[in-house]
Amino acid sequence: LQFLYFIGLMDQSSASDQDVWRKIKWNGWGSKTVSMQLSETDPNSCIHPSGKIVPGLLPFIKQELYGSAESTQPLKKTPSLTLQEVLKKMPAPIVNKQFLHDLKLEPSQVQVDGEARISHAVGKNYRDLWRMRNGFVQRPPDAVILPHSHEDVVKILDAAYKHDVAIIPFGGGTNVVGAVEPDPMETSRMVITIDLRRMNKMMWIDKDSQHACFEAGVLGPDLEEQLSRYGFTFGHDPDSHIHSTLGGWAATRSSGAQSNRYGEMEDMIVSMTIVTPRGIITTPTAPRAVGVSLKEVFLGSEGVFGIITSLVIKIQMVPEVRYFEGWLLPSFEEGAEAFRQATIHDIHPATMRLYDDDETRLSFSMKYKPTFLQNLVSKTVKKYAEKWKGMNMDTVCLSIVGYEGSKDQVAHDRSVLHRHLHKYKGLCIGSGAGNNWLEKKYDLPYLRDFSLDNGLWSDVLETCTDYSHALPLWREVKQAVRDTWSRLGLKGWIGCHLGHQYKTGVCLYFTFAGEQFDEKDIEERFLPLKQAATEAILKHKGALTHHHGIGFEHVPWMEQYHGKVGVYIMQVIKEALDPKGICNPGKLIPIKDDASKSEEENEAAKKAAMMFYKMGVMKHVVSLNKGKAKM
Repeated sequence: LQFLYFIGLMDQSSASDQDVWRKIKWNGWGSKTVSMQLSETDPNSCIHPSGKIVPGLLPFIKQELYGSAESTQPLKKTPSLTLQEVLKKMPAPIVNKQFLHDLKLEPSQVQVDGEARISHAVGKNYRDLWRMRNGFVQRPPDAVILPHSHEDVVKILDAAYKHDVAIIPFGGGTNVVGAVEPDPMETSRMVITIDLRRMNKMMWIDKDSQHACFEAGVLGPDLEEQLSRYGFTFGHDPDSHIHSTLGGWAATRSSGAQSNRYGEMEDMIVSMTIVTPRGIITTPTAPRAVGVSLKEVFLGSEGVFGIITSLVIKIQMVPEVRYFEGWLLPSFEEGAEAFRQATIHDIHPATMRLYDDDETRLSFSMKYKPTFLQNLVSKTVKKYAEKWKGMNMDTVCLSIVGYEGSKDQVAHDRSVLHRHLHKYKGLCIGSGAGNNWLEKKYDLPYLRDFSLDNGLWSDVLETCTDYSHALPLWREVKQAVRDTWSRLGLKGWIGCHLGHQYKTGVCLYFTFAGEQFDEKDIEERFLPLKQAATEAILKHKGALTHHHGIGFEHVPWMEQYHGKVGVYIMQVIKEALDPKGICNPGKLIPIKDDASKSEEENEAAKKAAMMFYKMGVMKHVVSLNKGKAKM
């Protein structure tokens, strides 16, 4: 193992070339071979990852950020540092040799080379990738461990607990709230990332009960492929589906695009097996919980109590028909009311998304270059919407509706929803818009990477609230962000869409974007926007998150959201299961109050411990060229 360590720092060729992380970007989204680019032949167009021309995106960006779609101001080039440049800046690892010795794993399961460490250092939000691209690597893991089985995870946890090594579970690494990043306050003990993606098999299937058991590291497409052999589907389809894992979905309480039909993770998971420092917990598979539901304790726990190794899930027969179509609605307010009335009257297509006017313009700007016929049809629809439906194309909102089921069921559901949306002056624009959405639904992060390459940035946040607060929350979040931009003397863009309907409320998903300037972009520009938006969300009874999780990004508001007693209960569970605090330090739960300190002192100590105020903030960025490996 010592030999592996020293060789690993210089050469990674001995490790498995098949590991998923080797195929995806360390400083961006998705496959190393896929990206969105400026057109080389037309400086006013972009090339979508599919290779098709997108002529409307650059004019949209220039209109929103520079004030004119005709602006001749070129996008500013902001390329990432190379991998080798960033590796030279990366802090040296802390190595606990006795821990590595006690693991007794295969050599390829312990990866300590620079690329392995940097590829597991952060998630995939703007703050994460901005730091990677600029070489601000504050605390990468010291080693990456790749278990092959539940038994391997038990072995790793036992050794980590014995030697006081901090552990971070890592699924697909697509998290956007900082849930997979080491805490920079871990300056003395070794921190390892446990990449679970080699644990990717279906262990059994029960067709009668419609249950299947999978290892936690299975990626979305692999899970669906294995189920499809038996005619089943899971039905969980988040935007990160291609690159995220079943265990990660459970650990963050994920929700997919077809949640109206299949439910969220808390509805779709039957049972979980979790390895904790105190031992192994397997929750029952009975249809209902008895007393306190232990499954609920671990759902959304983000690895702070232990590591999920396998899950029993509910499965469904593959639907006979999947049909998606687009609608135009006169305004966001009218569309939101149409969605609310549909939900409370039990009209439940698998997918119902409503984009506000700002996000509708973004969606239209992402259309491929049309053929002559497509352009003619588009103009005809626009004229019809304006003249015969009385729609103002500046405020019109796009909706995407998806149906799944038998032919008869889909036909019935479409008929019912069509009658309903026509009452709200809706205009169906056909399956072309629905299919276009389906084709591109996994691609929005590539637009974020394109922004980072070209002097811009973009990020997301989401929430859910009850219907009476939904529209006030939407208005106030957008206004709070715009007021912050104005106060800072900046311009930016923010849009929103509704998705994931409930009887009593709805999810609101915000995307916002602006310009890059300098090394203080995070602390002086991004964090004020994030704080303003979060305060507006809480003001209107919104959740801190809907499906992204807490990570470190939302920890400052956990006591405000759950109350001191609620957070105290989480702290007690954490101490009971993880007495040494080795499981994903710095995430989900603020540190406990010290009874010997005043309230003001405790609040100051909590804030000082929170990663939210450190990551990407220059005064906390350590000197990355110093330090030696601690042996």
